[in-house]
Amino acid sequence: MKASRFRGIIGSLSIVAATFVSSPVEAATLVLGASTQAWYSQGGFNLAVFGNQSSPIFNTFTGVQDSVEFRSYFVFDVGSITSPIASGTLQLYQKRYYSSVSTETITLYDVTTPTTTLVSTQGIPAFDDLGSGEVYGTGTINAEPPQNDLDTFVGEYFEVVLTQAAIDGINQAVAESEDFAIGIMLSSIDDTPYSFTTVQRQTEGILFSGGSTDPLQELEFPGQLILVEAEPEPPIGVTEPSAIVGFVSLLFLGALVKNGRSRA
Repeated sequence: MKASRFRGIIGSLSIVAATFVSSPVEAATLVLGASTQAWYSQGGFNLAVFGNQSSPIFNTFTGVQDSVEFRSYFVFDVGSITSPIASGTLQLYQKRYYSSVSTETITLYDVTTPTTTLVSTQGIPAFDDLGSGEVYGTGTINAEPPQNDLDTFVGEYFEVVLTQAAIDGINQAVAESEDFAIGIMLSSIDDTPYSFTTVQRQTEGILFSGGSTDPLQELEFPGQLILVEAEPEPPIGVTEPSAIVGFVSLLFLGALVKNGRSRA
């Protein structure tokens, strides 16, 4: 077989292979900011009910202050999602840290309370809901304990990987055209608070947003869902690699046989 004819066969096979192999379709990444975030106290008080309604990014202290527990919640409008979600994380802005130890742990939970009720009313059942049920993820927060009352600012982002239960909850909320909510509690409460000297308060926990009354209110960032859509089905014409190899091999052998006959 002449070299030019061999190169012609290889070139033809390359064209055929290219027809069957396309670039993989990458799954899209979506970023959704919380539409509302605030806290509930263990007495059922909901800060969002009495907060500044022009700004839905309320104080989100999560922990214990003077023996009163606070749990936070984050609500997301998932109406822009058009494809199934395969994985994701919750990104939070760790604004302030209150503890006498360098590690605290938070746990994310599902929220069965309807989001309209969660945001606009109060009650102990809603507080209980924010710290029970399906676990949506856990995160360990590391920070230097404050040295004085003005040394609580951290200003760092961290992410919590969402569990499959959370992903299922997001997809269900999309299917039912509802908002999606996450409850957060401090699961490492162990009587290791920071002791304020100016106001005589014992505080253990994390602040993800200080709301409109925080002196650093310009540094208020909503919690974010960073979601990865499921990979779409391959378009028509895309073949598995093994099938491509077999197909190309048959073409190659056929070309050799044909060439041999033409020389006979």
